[in-house]
Amino acid sequence: MKPKIHIILPFLLLVFSGLITACSSTHTADITDPVQLQGTSSEEPIDRSLLVEPEEVLNEELTALDRTGAWTDGQAETIAQVEPEVIFDFPITINKQVEFYLNIFQNRQRRYFQRWLARSGKYLPY
Repeated sequence: MKPKIHIILPFLLLVFSGLITACSSTHTADITDPVQLQGTSSEEPIDRSLLVEPEEVLNEELTALDRTGAWTDGQAETIAQVEPEVIFDFPITINKQVEFYLNIFQNRQRRYFQRWLARSGKYLPY
């Protein structure tokens, strides 16, 4: 008895197509971020300063950082403690460079930092 090709071929195609679809994912990628869609509408003007990435202002930032001078060890500051002292696993240093970056991210580049913090929320462990 010879196997009939016209019977075996459709059966093999059916099995092959079943295997292909079984290996495919049932979940589609979420391309749009709902947080980004909340604040955007056709009536609102787009703030062009938010579209500029920090890499474009890197030279300006590095020039300003050079003006702070040489790296110095931070001095211990005496601060009146109201709450019990928190002990960190890593050293906390306050010097001119740290103050420079605190100033930059609290003032001129605040929008960038806010956007970074908003995006980082999905990576928190809780």
